[in-house]
Amino acid sequence: MSKQSVAFEQEIHRLHELVDGSAADVTWNDHIPDPDNPQQPRQIDITIRRDGALTIVECRLHKSRQGVKWIEELIGRRSSLRAASAIAVSASGFTRGAIQKAKSFGIFLRDLKELTTRDIEQWGCLIAMRVYYYEFQNLELSLGFAPESIPLLDDARLKADLQAFPGRQSLVNAAAKQLDQLKVLTDEDRRKGSYSFQV
Repeated sequence: MSKQSVAFEQEIHRLHELVDGSAADVTWNDHIPDPDNPQQPRQIDITIRRDGALTIVECRLHKSRQGVKWIEELIGRRSSLRAASAIAVSASGFTRGAIQKAKSFGIFLRDLKELTTRDIEQWGCLIAMRVYYYEFQNLELSLGFAPESIPLLDDARLKADLQAFPGRQSLVNAAAKQLDQLKVLTDEDRRKGSYSFQV
């Protein structure tokens, strides 16, 4: 490995130390055991460990844009090492195919050719979110029919049609919207992440 490549990796390592902060353990030129063959250590340019999760970072200092083959290698390496995520850092950018492949398989790309200050600031950002959802049990749907049409109804056919009705999700969404309007979920419930109510 050339001195320039080593210096490049160390610069990326330092960037990650700065943006990830003390919450993460960032290691340059790490050697970790292969989960399938622990006696065989695997060299990784940079590893980031946070809350028990491993992120691998691979760097390339080449003149040409990096292609699909390298991204596919990173997909395999991430899987083989049971890493939570993988980051590819290229000093010369990526081909269109590499960008699409990375997007499809969740490989994060760092293109230093077009790097902005905002990009660097977002490198170490974590997003925490809480998802709220409604669970319906024994949801009852009432249908109204004209009195003269009731003798013509086929119960089995009606049941089958309702089960296959593509708008069922819309009915559930409408119920959820109504519950939101009724404000049955209090701020305390939101903090706890669960609630119960009676209608």
